[in-house]
Amino acid sequence: MALQTADAFGMDSIWVPDHLLGPYHPGLWSETPAAAAVPDPDTFLDPFRIAAVLGRQTGMTVGTCVTDATRRRGADLARAALTLQRCCRGDFVLGIGSGEAQSLLPFGYELLPPVGLLEQALRDMRSLFDTGEMPGDGVGRTGLAPDPAYGTPQIWVAATARRRCG
Repeated sequence: MALQTADAFGMDSIWVPDHLLGPYHPGLWSETPAAAAVPDPDTFLDPFRIAAVLGRQTGMTVGTCVTDATRRRGADLARAALTLQRCCRGDFVLGIGSGEAQSLLPFGYELLPPVGLLEQALRDMRSLFDTGEMPGDGVGRTGLAPDPAYGTPQIWVAATARRRCG
């Protein structure tokens, strides 16, 4: 249904949210029009699996909005993004940010230095995309390199504060 809706409106991309909690308080959800189709505001399927399915069914760009570097670290994100770049025929965008307390704390994730974790994940992914190895000692490596037919996935950083935008 999402693909037909995107197509009907002439959209050129489809974005899959990577959230554990929805934007509405469950007590207010029943008052929204979306409640008729989705009974629980916290209903989110895994975005990487959904992106893989969508990538095989459409020629549109498929992206995540947005993954955080607290729950998912650089090496795991690099592997997922390289896999999805292939599934999406070279048209996957990894949307990434540092995460928000309201989406992390209820699940036991600590808000360590969230921007520091984001910076580290970006360094790790860049190194893995470019060299196939983790930065530094090169002990961690991946055999999954960017496919020349599809290129390297795009990474879009979602940021609102000064340090995150710099």
